[in-house]
Amino acid sequence: MDFNRYSPPLRRQFLPEDAPALYEDEIKASAAWLPESSWNLDVPDDYPLRHELFLILDSLDDISQCGSDPDYAEHLAETLRQARELIWANPQRPLRKHQDTEVALYLAGKAAETYVKLDVEDSLARLLTFLDYVQTNIGVLPLQCFHALAAHAGIARRYDAVLKICQVARSYHNGQTDAELLHLTLRALIAQSKDADVTRYWDSFDAASLPVPRKTFDLLLRTHVRRQDVEQVNDVLRTMPQHGHKVDAKAWLTILRGFQSFRPTLAAMLKRDAKIVQSPTLNVVNHLLLLLSRELDVDGVLMVLRIFRIPTRLTSDDAGDAAKQDDDPSIIDGPSPRPNVQTYVALTQMFGRLGRPAEALPFFRLAVSLASNNGDDHPASIRLLQQASAHVMSAYLNAGHPVLAMSFATEALGLPHFGSAETKQSPSSDFHIPSSPRIPIAPYTSHYRILLECASAIGSPESARRIVVHLLRHGHPTDAHVLRGLARLIFTTIDQDALESIHVLRRLLPGERDWKARHTARDRRLGSLSDLLHQLGVPERVVLASQQSTDLHRDAPGVGSKLMAKSSPGESSKDELRDWLIRDASPFGPADAGTDTPALAQDLRQPLTPEAYAMRIRVYAVVRRDYLSAQRVYHAMLTHGVKPTMMHIAPLIEGLTAVGKLDEAQRLKANAVEVTGLQPTLRIHTALIRAYVRAGNTKAARNEVKELTENGFRVDDTVANIIEAAQSGRRNFSLVDRPVDDKDAHGVATRFHSLMAMRRYLAAQETVQTALDAGLKPDKVLQDLVRRSTGYVQKQLIKAQAGGEGSHMFELAQAARLAGANRDRVTRSVQRMADARRSVMKERRKKVVSLVMDFAEGRLHELAGVASEVKGKEKGGKTEKVAVTG
Repeated sequence: MDFNRYSPPLRRQFLPEDAPALYEDEIKASAAWLPESSWNLDVPDDYPLRHELFLILDSLDDISQCGSDPDYAEHLAETLRQARELIWANPQRPLRKHQDTEVALYLAGKAAETYVKLDVEDSLARLLTFLDYVQTNIGVLPLQCFHALAAHAGIARRYDAVLKICQVARSYHNGQTDAELLHLTLRALIAQSKDADVTRYWDSFDAASLPVPRKTFDLLLRTHVRRQDVEQVNDVLRTMPQHGHKVDAKAWLTILRGFQSFRPTLAAMLKRDAKIVQSPTLNVVNHLLLLLSRELDVDGVLMVLRIFRIPTRLTSDDAGDAAKQDDDPSIIDGPSPRPNVQTYVALTQMFGRLGRPAEALPFFRLAVSLASNNGDDHPASIRLLQQASAHVMSAYLNAGHPVLAMSFATEALGLPHFGSAETKQSPSSDFHIPSSPRIPIAPYTSHYRILLECASAIGSPESARRIVVHLLRHGHPTDAHVLRGLARLIFTTIDQDALESIHVLRRLLPGERDWKARHTARDRRLGSLSDLLHQLGVPERVVLASQQSTDLHRDAPGVGSKLMAKSSPGESSKDELRDWLIRDASPFGPADAGTDTPALAQDLRQPLTPEAYAMRIRVYAVVRRDYLSAQRVYHAMLTHGVKPTMMHIAPLIEGLTAVGKLDEAQRLKANAVEVTGLQPTLRIHTALIRAYVRAGNTKAARNEVKELTENGFRVDDTVANIIEAAQSGRRNFSLVDRPVDDKDAHGVATRFHSLMAMRRYLAAQETVQTALDAGLKPDKVLQDLVRRSTGYVQKQLIKAQAGGEGSHMFELAQAARLAGANRDRVTRSVQRMADARRSVMKERRKKVVSLVMDFAEGRLHELAGVASEVKGKEKGGKTEKVAVTG
């Protein structure tokens, strides 16, 4: 039984390992106070007072959770009386045995912890009195108990109580202390006063013959950086190696974050009279860049490059550049580390994820030039160059330039150009890659994955087929990278037509029993691809795509009842299928028999990619309005070690706003900013703005718009349309006179809806007519609005004719005539685009199915000329299961 068993969970208990260096406000955060020690009690099942012990522990836990109850003092006094009569001073069972004493001390520790958690004015005095009673009548509580007491006092920000508890612990143990108590004392001193003297605090550990933990040095380093005390920072850095701790990237990250926060003042101090004495090694700088790159901290990365004088160009233009570089503030004493290939690979990875090829490509050139000039053809360096080239390809793909990504692969890797046509040449583009001397970079499966994703982006299954054949012909394995590229191609067959999407997926993927058998090579290939598709979230993609088809009311009674009476979704209409996907099951069949759990939530033990978790959370929180299940998915994601981002928080916030829980949504946003260290996305801001405007809370909406602009976003037409649509629902038309882009279907639909709500029927129809004349491509939303308006305006015209309202007769007649014309034009346009899209999608699905089946059945292997070799390998046994981490 753990001493912290009954402690409430903390808000920031899922901090990453490097949180002390990454979070600037960590000193007063709850998780920072938690001790590393633990106090456990083993109670055998046949212990005579086991039942009484757990009853008292439950009572203490209930009291600590309701400190606002005015009767808490009476409840606590009654619980302590029971503890004295039953355990501490029970005449029938005196404290003679070691086990009885341990139980009594453990219960006393929990009672002391209750005093701390209550956090009332006289709780500290009552705690000290109780501790004296325990020492006199029971024994001395172990230091681990005092660790927990001090930690809970620190969480409550009662720093004087922390210092007093540490002092009492030392006095009860005859002046002896341990490293945890000294660390808690340091934390309380720093949190209590900004001017606390903590110079050479490690001498306290030396005096007690105790090792100084790394977290103490981290805390001292962070404190002196905040205080801009460079001399003390130097002292800490000099002392850390003497106590067995390296000045690693974590320490330098703390320094640089402080340097960034206090750049003007600290830079002047550094240039005037002091420098950081520890010159980092190249491994430390590379690790530092890797940490910042993973956080996508562009400013931090550029600051590291500038401070450590890492070259960012192939050559310097003139001597003035060097002189300018020398004038930059330096915080190291001695020469800067010379970069290697690994230094620039981390930068290409960051800019590749951000989709910024203009920055990723120069750093790739630097890596190639550095390896070529040094003659570095070591396999590890070549592997790093392969990674860097893949990151540049990802940058072009993420920036929306898949053809340029293919062209880069042709120039950098010597691959043929896999364009939309086999005879099509690579477009002319010079990437200025150093050519002489040049270390050849061989393509690997990660490059083929990106090429397959490029083929998916341009909608060319023919290109994907040529890529797979080329891969097989050159002997590359069909690993998780290749399968992920094929999965991306399969995703292009998923659109609003959920029925056809499910038919394609059921044709490609074997049934559940076939997955488990996998006797043939075909089954194994399809089984591996099926596992990967589930990890990537293909069921969720089908559900989310199907929601765009129409706008059925989800809460209407009886919706979906016809479908549930049918044996399979294949017998249902598209609207019924869409509602079935909302309410009941996944696209791959109903839930297992005998369970009430939906199919998507039956097994949260299987890990998914971060994107798949985000989609699954959105299915529950936004589509199904099942917030409890969405939270279960979120916690399952944390269990599998996936770090939460705003991509996962956004659907939770949208789910809360959809049901009117705006205060909870705002608190979730604030907590997410604290935990992730990231800023809210535009999607989160717009969801809250829409909800506040609909609720009529203009003050909160203004505050959210202000925060949106402060975070670097701008109020564009999309945000304005959201505000206008929400206001029109409350009969507020203040934005109806702003100009609208005639080619923006969303803006035109919003303005049309507002004008119809204002009963300006002719103006609404003229808005649509003008937009259609300007070349607007209407969507399904605008089509439904115009179609419904036709009958509505006609009814208003009939009502006016019956009532003799001649003043509006002419305008209503014009609006009714124009509504019919607009309806016909919009219907023809939407139908024409839908037919074209359906024809293209039908042909693409046919080619994708053919490609995947040819791959599974080995026909692509035969085309590549490796059929015999593959068959020989496949006779050896089963293939391994593919796992993708996202």
